Amino acid sequence: MAMAIAADSVYKKRVLRGNNYFRVIVRLTPSGSYPALGDPLDFKTLGRTSNKQPILVDIYGQGGYIYQYDLANKKVMVRVATTTGANIPLAEHSAAAYAAGVTSDFILAEVMFV
Repeated sequence: MAMAIAADSVYKKRVLRGNNYFRVIVRLTPSGSYPALGDPLDFKTLGRTSNKQPILVDIYGQGGYIYQYDLANKKVMVRVATTTGANIPLAEHSAAAYAAGVTSDFILAEVMFV
């Protein structure tokens, strides 16, 4: 199953309006397995954004994992530490069941549309 936008009433569809843009803050819930090159996530499921693509997506978690959104391919990439060593880049989560730390993480995404 893919990463989904959770039905958390505190965060879902909270819209903060600006001059020519709006931001939506939602909670993300990963489940199942992580596919290679990222987990598909399309923000068109938010309703108000059905004809728009985001221009900026920042994803924050509390479990120590790094989440990146690929705007071109509409995928969330999860970065993890796979080796011990100094000053090395983080690897992508393996194409397997999500790590327990990811599925139990509290993940918020701030999405900006124009």
